[in-house]
Amino acid sequence: MLEQQIRARLGVEFGVLDVADAGERRRRLLELLHSLLDDDHGADELSLLTAEAGGAGDAVRAVYQLRISRVVALIMPAMPGDREEQARRAWAVVAAVVGAVSVARALSDEAHRRAVREAALRSVEAIVSED
Repeated sequence: MLEQQIRARLGVEFGVLDVADAGERRRRLLELLHSLLDDDHGADELSLLTAEAGGAGDAVRAVYQLRISRVVALIMPAMPGDREEQARRAWAVVAAVVGAVSVARALSDEAHRRAVREAALRSVEAIVSED
């Protein structure tokens, strides 16, 4: 069941980034990141699937790796730098979003949850924007 969830859900939102123009891809990525980090529910599924896949067997983890790698591949062209730098930045964005949502979900206070999401959003904006 988890394998099917990962196949069906992970990366669906990131499909909007599959455009040729780097500037448009960057704009769409920032818009998507805002929506994912906007509230407690934005990236919940990504965070939950990550946590579940981490404790699953090799087959599920392999599917997760393929899907998250696809997300990274879609994000990479929106990043500045050469291919290696783009990959580093894309992985940093994915890790920051998943981590921020995981931390925010564990907090009881809404103000703290919002502060975590906002801090992550500002960090990923810098990762995407700096040259």
